[in-house]
Amino acid sequence: MTNHSPHSKQVYLDHSATSPLDPEVWNAMEPYFSDSFGNASTLYSLGRKARTAMEKAREQVASLIGAQPDEIYFTSGGTESDNIAIKGASRHRKNKGNHIITSSIEHPAVLETCKHLEKEGFRVTFLPVNEEGIVSLRDLKDAITPETILITVMHANNEIGTIQPIKEIGALAREKGIYFHTDAVQSVGKIPVNVGDMNVDLLSISAHKLYGPKGVGVLYIRRGVQIGPLFHGGGHERGMRPGTENIPGIVGLGKACQIAEENLDHNQEYITQLRDHLIKGVLEAVDDVQLNGHPLKRLPGNAHFSFKKVRGEPLTFLMDAQGVEVSTGSACSTKKVEPSHVLWAMGLDEEAANGSLRVTLGKENTPEDVDLTIKNIKLAVEKLRTPASVQGMTEIVPIERYNALFAPEKSFKTFTPPSTPGLTPGDDEIVVDEQVNIIINEKFRRSFSISPDALEEFTTGYLLGEGLVTTINGIKKIKINSLDINVEIDLTDFDIKDLVVGSDCFGGWRRKIETINRVESEFTLSPDDIFQAIDELRDEARVWQNTGGTHVAGLVYQDKFITREDVSRHVAADKVIGAAALAKVDFSQSFMVYSGRMPADMMIKLARVGIPIIASNAAPTSSGYSVAFKAGITMIGFLRGSRFNIYTNPQRVSLE
Repeated sequence: MTNHSPHSKQVYLDHSATSPLDPEVWNAMEPYFSDSFGNASTLYSLGRKARTAMEKAREQVASLIGAQPDEIYFTSGGTESDNIAIKGASRHRKNKGNHIITSSIEHPAVLETCKHLEKEGFRVTFLPVNEEGIVSLRDLKDAITPETILITVMHANNEIGTIQPIKEIGALAREKGIYFHTDAVQSVGKIPVNVGDMNVDLLSISAHKLYGPKGVGVLYIRRGVQIGPLFHGGGHERGMRPGTENIPGIVGLGKACQIAEENLDHNQEYITQLRDHLIKGVLEAVDDVQLNGHPLKRLPGNAHFSFKKVRGEPLTFLMDAQGVEVSTGSACSTKKVEPSHVLWAMGLDEEAANGSLRVTLGKENTPEDVDLTIKNIKLAVEKLRTPASVQGMTEIVPIERYNALFAPEKSFKTFTPPSTPGLTPGDDEIVVDEQVNIIINEKFRRSFSISPDALEEFTTGYLLGEGLVTTINGIKKIKINSLDINVEIDLTDFDIKDLVVGSDCFGGWRRKIETINRVESEFTLSPDDIFQAIDELRDEARVWQNTGGTHVAGLVYQDKFITREDVSRHVAADKVIGAAALAKVDFSQSFMVYSGRMPADMMIKLARVGIPIIASNAAPTSSGYSVAFKAGITMIGFLRGSRFNIYTNPQRVSLE
């Protein structure tokens, strides 16, 4: 286990992501990896022994949730259970209707499954939640139609820990003859769960969230409920889940359920006390902090905070450097930089959503762990709120891996790493200080002036963010692989009614934007591609520090570029992002000025760096489009205080 200076003990506080394997669970599993290795479908003694162990586990799971053993179906985990429940129920009942209801804060295993079903012709309603993350029964009632065939609402949220009124939702669904599924991955084994009392038809469980092994889960299907299997190929699990059963994992899940049931009341009370002590301590020790989720209707071990003037990613890394392991949110989606969809749905502003921290306790944690966590949260927040915190962060460290220029893209949503990287692992260096210098194999050098305040964001938010690094000197070793940036575009002069990213630009990737309040577009880039674009612009553009001392230098490191476009006033139809243009680009008080005709390849590269060229009055010609430019756009960069303007000349050119 990694040692974290100055503390030798590693304090694990991310039990909503996964839990350690209980030693008793391992002892129960171990024989089925070696001597008792039989296939449960065979008739000889090894097979019979495996089947006996599997059926015992089925009884242990059923006992924990108040079900019958024949209502328990073993799967590979919570995600598969959710998929079988939602797809199986919806497709089986399609002759009765095509409407599904879920909440806007579900786990991606539910949300993405529902979105997939929309492509199959199903209609999905995503219910809003209040500021505490709770679904309104009134909203649910209003959403139900004669075509509604399935309601799926999670029991407890994996990020904020809020517990939904499942019993009432289930009663309403039962009254209307609608199947009701709940994702109970976070609640089973932590709070009482009784499928009969909760009026559920389908319920998902994952073993590794209750001190069991990874790779095994359960789908509860109430007797009489008919759904179809997700895939086919055998009669295992009564045809619902084909494939040779994972006996060691199933035995471990059964044992974990038995232990959870035997200790449920004690563990719930003990962990709740730790949680309340943690919440009280953090709220008293730190200024400008809020608790997210319901103050009482929440999981025993969950505490979710938002800190002003702090980003969650660097906060988690500073905590990790002190030996305390916490997270910013769902472990299934932490490769994304954009704020949590759960926090957005609750109405949190961008600062609160970006400054979130999830602490989830388990039965092995102690009051001393909580005291240490409170202390380290206070110190880390103070450090990140102090511009002087960037002192001591200067470090020359090797880049462990770098993805070079990818092959010509067929879609900007597809990234294919090269077979051999363009850079040599172990030989590549990056220097981070108040003057951000990039040095790669002595082949590429670039420097950017940046304020200490922005450097804090740049270093901790970009270079330390998104799992790109390993521990070094209490901060991190940098591994450039891919980085994200969010850029908000405020269209103050006009709104976009119909925006088309043409096939002449962006390698065939297209997106049409309807008249709505908010849209998101994604562009995937290679860091090496961006470096090359900047190199080619070097001789034609002059770059210097703007008067504010900060700028969007971080853009040149990005692998993904996301725009959020607000559309609210005048309507300008049929906008085309062109592949060629006459343009003048003014970066915030003359940060960069470029004038002259841009060939198509240069236009694409410039767009990759984050400079959109909006063309109006598009008209098709024999060679492409004839366009006239006119726009006034303010872009607000990811770095605090970073801001620049883009103006396009009202000149007429032809796209080729």
